[in-house]
Amino acid sequence: MLPRPKAPTVPEWNQIEKLKFEKDVVGFYITGHPLDEFKLELEGFCNCTLDKIYEIKSPEIKVAGIVSSMQTKIAKNGNPFCIFKIEDYSTSVELALFGDDYVRMGQYIDVGRFLHITGKTQNRWNSENLEFKATNIRLLTEMREKFCKEVRVSLTLDAVNAQLISQINDLVNAYPGTCSLSLNVVDPVERIEVSLQARTLKVFPANTFIRALEAMDGVTCKVA
Repeated sequence: MLPRPKAPTVPEWNQIEKLKFEKDVVGFYITGHPLDEFKLELEGFCNCTLDKIYEIKSPEIKVAGIVSSMQTKIAKNGNPFCIFKIEDYSTSVELALFGDDYVRMGQYIDVGRFLHITGKTQNRWNSENLEFKATNIRLLTEMREKFCKEVRVSLTLDAVNAQLISQINDLVNAYPGTCSLSLNVVDPVERIEVSLQARTLKVFPANTFIRALEAMDGVTCKVA
């Protein structure tokens, strides 16, 4: 039986530095993007990428990324505030935290940290231009363990056979957890989908578990 892995953690700092060096020198990441480990979080807990925050029509915008720069300053009234830049695969956006927002969320802001940010767009003070205001910040590294309630496994009908079901069953038994498991069998030709909910089986949504599933022909996964 495979050992149950620990929840995803922040990648080693030297790896972050290596990726940052690659981008600084050649303008893009060569060996991978720092967010590659958080594919499920980006798909399951975000409804927008950073380049679309001023286009999406939603009262609550959920994005994620890595903090690439940060400055703490003192306002004229003597209170501290911070300005930081967060980036994802699409672009980077500069945000600021003032007053009570800084007191409540400033602890999460640090270069190299992976964040999940809930926010909204609003007019800048004394301006018609829009700004993105963060209303809640969480560590992206904790999102899956704290908020994942279900792992959804989709199978194409032509890939379903006794061997595949046996392999999936072995993996599920090797990763016991608290998340519900659903299997969706999809017939892309007839455009029919049948969903099956596991009544007793619960799983732990580790990256190794998801990767092992998606390595099988015709299998994809999502978390919710």
